[in-house]
Order: sequence, then C-alpha cells, then structure tokens
Amino acid sequence: MKTLQNQPATPESVWAMFQEIGRKQEETDRRMKETDRQMQETDRRMKELQKTVGGWANNHGTFAEEYFLIRLKTVNKTFSVKILTKLKKISKVLIRE
Repeated sequence: MKTLQNQPATPESVWAMFQEIGRKQEETDRRMKETDRQMQETDRRMKELQKTVGGWANNHGTFAEEYFLIRLKTVNKTFSVKILTKLKKISKVLIRE
C-alpha cells in the first residue's frame, strides 16, 4: 500500500487504500477463524489428556492403597495400627494445606 506522504490525495488513491484495507481485513478474518479452530482443537486435546492423566493417577493411587493395606494386614497388628494412625494424621495435615 502506498502512503500519501508528500502527495495530494485523489479519489482514486483513497479508493485504492480502502480496497487494500478490505483485502487485509479479509486476510485477518481468515487467520482469526483458523486460530479459533486451532484453539478449539487444543482445548479438545487438553481435555483428553486430563482424562488420561487423571486415569493414570487414579490407577496408581488405587494400586498403592491396595498394596499398603495388604502389607499392613500381614505385618504385626500393633505396628500396622501405629502406621495407619500416623498416615491419617499426615493426610489430615496435607488436606488442610
């Protein structure tokens, strides 16, 4: 697009500028639509990833709970009660923070 510095503005030059602005606006609109589409795709992928990672975390947590509960049942009962009592206290502190 030519600038009008040091040139008189004619109807043709003004019209040419408006046409150029219109073309640039169309390009901007096209790019914005593409960006919106990409953002929607990213949002969809993030939701899928959250489900996957959440599933892994739940599986690991369930496995750890089962493992420790089974181990604690097979160990000395007094020792198991002491450990479970400490774990309950620790979990209450962590939940408050």
